[in-house]
Amino acid sequence: MPSGLVIQEIFGGGGSSAAVPNADYIVLQNNTGTAIDLTGFAIQVSNGGGGTGGNNNAFSVIPLTGTVQPYSYFLVQLSTTFATGTALPAPDFVAG
Repeated sequence: MPSGLVIQEIFGGGGSSAAVPNADYIVLQNNTGTAIDLTGFAIQVSNGGGGTGGNNNAFSVIPLTGTVQPYSYFLVQLSTTFATGTALPAPDFVAG
């Protein structure tokens, strides 16, 4: 990650009840005075699946595109929306 870009929040329980957001997401934060281009960067996520007898996690690599403006946030929606939960604000990037 470029200097000044941090992961501000991660949420992975989308759609589990009406009290939470209806999608999984990550919020990136640009703590610099310069826009940061995300081209060439990616997020690697796990499905979190465990299981007995070993590590059964499946990983996905999500290439990012877009620009995080100076001193701003960038919302990455990681999953499709679910029927339950509160809708996210409009994301800056939706993982396909």
